[in-house]
Amino acid sequence: MGEDRTGRATGYDTGRRLRLLIAGAGVIGRAHAQRMFASESCVLAGIADPSSAAADYAAGLGVPHWSELDAALAAARPDGVILATPNTLHVEGALQCIARGVAVLVEKPLADTLAEAMREAAWRCPGCGCRRRRDTRHPGSSPCTRPD
Repeated sequence: MGEDRTGRATGYDTGRRLRLLIAGAGVIGRAHAQRMFASESCVLAGIADPSSAAADYAAGLGVPHWSELDAALAAARPDGVILATPNTLHVEGALQCIARGVAVLVEKPLADTLAEAMREAAWRCPGCGCRRRRDTRHPGSSPCTRPD
């Protein structure tokens, strides 16, 4: 366990900065990127966004750029993702992160429709069907902690 700048327990080891990926380099994604550069607890692992403007932005920041989230997840292997894509892409992006066991913060709205939100909330572990997700703060954890 570590402590934040105010001395409060954080629940994770602060000896290592969290590597976060931003998916979506629009206004919200760029605001998150600027906050990461000012943070002592995380580092920007890269940007996933199909636009050429995003590629230019990532190059200006000196971070990797990928056109697709799945490729970024595979290459960067981040501790977490900030999903700041257009609303219609929130569910698919979140499900990609969850399937890989990567923590994800989804900018609002979670989904465009109740049905899509329920699809996201209904995710189950492919191994046994439980709802447990991998806690990326703990290196040995897996998507499912139930015994075989």
